[in-house]
Amino acid sequence: MSDPIRDNNIAPINIDHLKPLESDPEGALPKHPHNPEHINPKIASDIRYWADQFHVSGQLLHEAIRVHGTSVEKVQAALANHEVSLT
Repeated sequence: MSDPIRDNNIAPINIDHLKPLESDPEGALPKHPHNPEHINPKIASDIRYWADQFHVSGQLLHEAIRVHGTSVEKVQAALANHEVSLT
């Protein structure tokens, strides 16, 4: 079995030296969700958008959706009232 990385002479990178993504200079993050009233947990861009809007991790947002449903209003209220935790 061949190794495409070695076959193409691709040098490995040390991910510990990569800078964290602190802003979105190229516009990689979506500017608007697919639905402004509901979060679709199966669409990564929706999770990124709403996690950024609510200043939480994607994991915490998924937990809020699991417990409180997909309504933006309900998820936002639950996060604001600290009704969601990962423990």
